[in-house]
Amino acid sequence: MSYDPQNVFARILRGELPCTKICEDRATLAIMDIMPQADGHSLVITREPAETIFDLSPEAAAACIVTTQRIARAAQKALRAPGILISQINGSAAGQSVPHVHFHIIPRWPGVPLKRHGSERADPSRIEEYARRIIAALQRIQKTEDRRQKGDLSAVNCPLSTPFVGLAGRIGRGTCEREDGQRSGMPRVNCLRKA
Repeated sequence: MSYDPQNVFARILRGELPCTKICEDRATLAIMDIMPQADGHSLVITREPAETIFDLSPEAAAACIVTTQRIARAAQKALRAPGILISQINGSAAGQSVPHVHFHIIPRWPGVPLKRHGSERADPSRIEEYARRIIAALQRIQKTEDRRQKGDLSAVNCPLSTPFVGLAGRIGRGTCEREDGQRSGMPRVNCLRKA
C-alpha cells in the first residue's frame, strides 16, 4: 500500500493542522492526543513518511523509541502515574486509525478504565495543562541529565544522612529520588560515607 501524504499526521508535520506540541527533533514530533484514552495521553510521530512500522527505516524506528522513552518518563513523573501503556498499532485490522507510524504513551492508574480509542475529543484546556506538566518534567529531566554529563554531582541525590564523598570527591548530603520520582534507599551513583 502506498503512503498517503494527506493523512492527519503528515499534515501536522507540515504545519497545515494545529497540534499541542510537547517536543520535536529532526526525526520525531511528540504531541498530545486530542482524543485521549486517559489523562496525559501523548503521541510520538516519526517524520519519515511511513504507514506502518514495517515501512519505517531502522534509524527512524530507533529515533521513535528514544523519544517515546523520554516522553513516557516525563509523563510518568509529571502525572505521578504508577504505570505507562505504550502501544504502536499497524494496519486498520489492528485498529490503526491514522496511516502514519506513531506511538501512543498512555499514563495508567489502578482502577481507572481506559476510554475507547479515538472516541471523544478532550477539553483543549485540559490537554494544554497536561502538555505543560509533561514539558516541565521533560525540562527537569534534561537539566539533571546535562548536569550529570558535566560531572556535577549536586545533580545526583544520595540517601546518606551523614556526609558522603561522591565520585568527584565532593562532600554533601541528600536523599535519593529515582527516575520515576519514588524515594529509594540506593544512591544513584556510588557514594561513600566520609571516613
